[in-house]
Amino acid sequence: MIRLHYIFLISLCSSIVLGQFPSCAPSHINNDPSNGFQVTYANDCSYTTVDIGGNSSYVIYNGTQPNGVSGTLIDSSALTSIGLRGDNTAFAYLELLGLASHIHYTDDPTSITSNCTAGNLTSPTGLSIVFSNTTDPFTGSNYTVQVPFNQLNRTPLQEASLILYFSFFFNLESTAYPIYAKNIQSVYTCHKENLQQSGPKTIAVTSYANGNWALQSNSSYFASLIQDAGMTIFTGDLTSLNNAQFILDISPIASFPQGFSDWLTAIGTYNNQSATFALQKNVFKVDRLVNANGYPDWFDRAPVRPDLMIQDLIHMVYPTYQPDYKSTWIRNFAKSDPVVQTSTAYPDCSAVGSHFQESCANGAFTPNGGQGSSSSTGSGGGLSLGGKVGIAVAAVMAVVAVAVAGTFIYRKKQADPPHNFYKMNDM
Repeated sequence: MIRLHYIFLISLCSSIVLGQFPSCAPSHINNDPSNGFQVTYANDCSYTTVDIGGNSSYVIYNGTQPNGVSGTLIDSSALTSIGLRGDNTAFAYLELLGLASHIHYTDDPTSITSNCTAGNLTSPTGLSIVFSNTTDPFTGSNYTVQVPFNQLNRTPLQEASLILYFSFFFNLESTAYPIYAKNIQSVYTCHKENLQQSGPKTIAVTSYANGNWALQSNSSYFASLIQDAGMTIFTGDLTSLNNAQFILDISPIASFPQGFSDWLTAIGTYNNQSATFALQKNVFKVDRLVNANGYPDWFDRAPVRPDLMIQDLIHMVYPTYQPDYKSTWIRNFAKSDPVVQTSTAYPDCSAVGSHFQESCANGAFTPNGGQGSSSSTGSGGGLSLGGKVGIAVAAVMAVVAVAVAGTFIYRKKQADPPHNFYKMNDM
């Protein structure tokens, strides 16, 4: 990936608000509250205030504590070890920022799907900061920070923008922004534009747990994702589910121990076994990639990688779009496509520099006419699954390495400016 001038980064995101930041701010962030957070820089950039609404406001500074500010004060220069509580989704965001080796605790280690951990992740003491799904203080940590996870009620790109939220706590805004804007948003948007002439297909998103079915037709995440992929989300009820052409099931893995036959039995209550999606075996699940405990990678990683999720969804319906594409999370459940363990599908963590190389060839796709191509968006050719789900950006790895080292190893002298942001190389 070519490193970008800030002015080029700005052009990638038309909704970015420029006037609210002082000139010393390292990058321009979309300050849309629907993203789940808002940020304010001090006029001299000596501290940053990140607000997620309610009583959760964090004032982040580097070494010198500001006076006369309200909110939870956090010294970013003291953040050397990280814990997670209540939701492991934070791991995927922190991993993209090059911080995986600094995560030392989670209250649910069995659901971690990454190979790039810092050990057994079971020591809850000596933590600098804990990212949590609640504001309750975590014993054993200097700071407890709430994370505004709410996947089903935000769009895919809004969920991905949380990488910016995490970046503020570690002075990594200038690393996070190109990851989001160039590698995630622009690739996602390219595929979205390619599929706008594909013709509608109706997809129902289902889940089943404890004997009860649910449809995700009111989910902002799935409604936006399916629409952006050029298709239509099913908005009927379970009695009319036969009108759906494809099923995407997000049920817990334990819901169907005998596989698709259990799914058919459960859905048979609504007389849908003769529906087109069942007869044509167009029933898919999001559990293609799992860890050794059988926990699907999709639940924690898909929020930060909508660029991959939209490609999975398109490939599910139109396998001739990017015919060499290998799905990351979606598999054909009705055809008993196998699951893949992350221990074999993920690349070695020491080779993270080349893993974020998704590209998108611009060109309208029609199911019978193929795809025209005029230019390419992104930073590389089609990769295998291991290449796609890797955890860093080749072109920003140098920035990540320097920024992380600067955050965790080298502490700035008090005479230095309070915010030490690392300059990106020119194109």
